[in-house]
Amino acid sequence: MTNVFTPGPCIGADGDISTDLPPHPPDPLAGVWEEELMPLLQRAPALTPITLLEHLQRQKPDVNWLPLQRTL
Repeated sequence: MTNVFTPGPCIGADGDISTDLPPHPPDPLAGVWEEELMPLLQRAPALTPITLLEHLQRQKPDVNWLPLQRTL
């Protein structure tokens, strides 16, 4: 049996019950995953996350990629 956490309804400060889930944050790798990283991984599946991060830093130096290190 899989233990899956399903959040229940939220009770707001005004006492209203809401079943709306908070919005997901935007995908930080949108625009680079399919276009840049997937082709690299298809050619060399053994690439490490650090190697991918270094590639992104070289290709797009204007973006701070370090916060995404754990995402990769």
